[in-house]
Amino acid sequence: MANVIDQDQQWLLNCLSATLDPNHEVRSFAEASLNQASLQPGFGSALSKVAANRELPLGLRQLAAVLLKQFVKKHWQEGEDSFEHPAVSSDEK
Repeated sequence: MANVIDQDQQWLLNCLSATLDPNHEVRSFAEASLNQASLQPGFGSALSKVAANRELPLGLRQLAAVLLKQFVKKHWQEGEDSFEHPAVSSDEK
């Protein structure tokens, strides 16, 4: 069954791809965009969907998985040394 990619997921895929661009300005803008997006509800879920989508290129899936790991370290558990606000909501967990 084909995975349907909505507009938000397409934006995320475009940003992930742009982080691999050799042009420094493109890469920096994509990284800043992803950092901003990480503060929005649903970012972790969106990364997990990309990482699990076998129809996407392996490199993008691996990048999403690495970013998801970093996201969880930063936003999952209040009280941890590496915690940064905002915390992931109970619904998203």
